[in-house]
Amino acid sequence: LLVERQAQSLAVVLTELASWLDSTFGPERRLVWAAHNGKAFDERVLRTSVVAAGCEMPRGLEPSAHTVDTLHLARSALKTDKAVRSLKLGNVYQLATGASLDDAHDALTDAKAVATVSC
Repeated sequence: LLVERQAQSLAVVLTELASWLDSTFGPERRLVWAAHNGKAFDERVLRTSVVAAGCEMPRGLEPSAHTVDTLHLARSALKTDKAVRSLKLGNVYQLATGASLDDAHDALTDAKAVATVSC
């Protein structure tokens, strides 16, 4: 599907990302990433993909990078709340805001939801 849509290769995207990070934040600034279940899923998938593509992880995404994982925050904050059965991002978002998370799993929607629940 990505090839059909003429998507850039992972190597090109990572090079552009590294350039954007350096020009936006400076080459020395330590970056902090936020994700929901990022440690167990997103980071693992990204690292596996980078190795498979023969690329290098851009600065800020190396193993020493810091990630705020809203799943872990939710587990800690809601550990005594037996009414909460699932800590999917949509459920955590609804608990935090009272609103449903429409269009979950859309990258921009999820990024905004993570930003909302991590504050």
